[in-house]
Amino acid sequence: MNPDTQKELLRVLELDYEQTTKGLEGIISSSFTIRGWGIALSSALIGLTFQTQQWGIAVLAVVV
Repeated sequence: MNPDTQKELLRVLELDYEQTTKGLEGIISSSFTIRGWGIALSSALIGLTFQTQQWGIAVLAVVV
């Protein structure tokens, strides 16, 4: 294997690493966003339950 081939393979490997890292960061960011919305929705439903005294909503909040 000549030095030019090694340099090209290294460049391709670095590009693959960068793309994989960006993809994983996007997935992790999305999961934190979804989790945050879930917590906010659960809190709102629990608050609504105490206000309206409808305990079926509390069950929905627990599921969420």
